[in-house]
Amino acid sequence: MVPSYANLMPDLIVSIATKINDARDFIRFKAVCKSWNCARSGEARPFDPWILKSEDIGESGAMTFTSVVNHRLFEVSFLTLAGKKTSFIGCDGSGCLVAVDDKDGTSSLLLNPLSPREHIILP
Repeated sequence: MVPSYANLMPDLIVSIATKINDARDFIRFKAVCKSWNCARSGEARPFDPWILKSEDIGESGAMTFTSVVNHRLFEVSFLTLAGKKTSFIGCDGSGCLVAVDDKDGTSSLLLNPLSPREHIILP
């Protein structure tokens, strides 16, 4: 009989998740199986920060970030922003960005680089 990853003790899963420092690694961790979609414990170190390097969003909606820890570049695509001229503002420690449309200055979205397909339209 093959052991199932879903049967690991919840305390062990949280303990492992708490040690993950890179948000992209945490997303991969959660993708292993449904039971691993746990929140990290309160003792978890915050995820290592990313720096936004993109100046404009191109036709693909791709934004380039760099990791502060290993200085590697990676792209995240926001299809909702494809082809738009947008300004970005960082939000607290959550890692979210507020995107403001430069054309009218009133259309804004709350985006999370860890879940680029999801966004919240702000009033």
